[in-house]
Amino acid sequence: MNESLTLREAKSHDIVLSASESARLNKLGKELAGSGSLITSIQKNANEYTVEVRDVIGSISLGDRTLHIQPKIPMKHLMYIFSEAGAVPRLDSSKVEITRDTDYASLLIAWFLSSVHKLIKSGLQRDYQQFEEETVSLQGQLLIPESTITYYSGRPYLNCRFDDFVFDNPLNRVIHTALRRIRQIPFLQNEYKKQAGGLLLEMPPIGNLLVSDLNQRIDRNTQRYS
Repeated sequence: MNESLTLREAKSHDIVLSASESARLNKLGKELAGSGSLITSIQKNANEYTVEVRDVIGSISLGDRTLHIQPKIPMKHLMYIFSEAGAVPRLDSSKVEITRDTDYASLLIAWFLSSVHKLIKSGLQRDYQQFEEETVSLQGQLLIPESTITYYSGRPYLNCRFDDFVFDNPLNRVIHTALRRIRQIPFLQNEYKKQAGGLLLEMPPIGNLLVSDLNQRIDRNTQRYS
């Protein structure tokens, strides 16, 4: 069973650690900082170490236990600062076990909403998509057998196959679906639900999500979606 300990950023905590766990924290603190250290673990006595975390939030895996670092300011204020600064977190690749937490979900949602807002302002991707429809005038390629059947059925239309430059593509469908689902999360603050609704109104008509959409890769033309 994984043990969880909650610490607060910029505050010293005396906790029981092994020598290897303390070394892991000090090593991670140097890796996240680039220079200096953001995490210090100093031995206090035989079993206890004094741990201080600066400018780091999130979860740290120590094998059989997980440290959860809470920000020193309210989460709402933190997300406002991140969104205004366009901040991107520096991450460590180690796996960590965490339980369900509404603050963590809210943080991800706030980050997502901020990113979608910037994406819409910069412009959503449009792609050519092929359609086959009945039209009153010739568009693209005329489908002769289908048009003949339509004509003798008493409908004065042409059946055409043509390409149209539309917003209905996999990446936009993923974002559109995510915004709709955010509005259905029971525990989420109404403020975030309203933001998701506002972003949906700003998006052009987009179809329903397809399973294959989740496998869509970012390329050079869609790098801003990353």
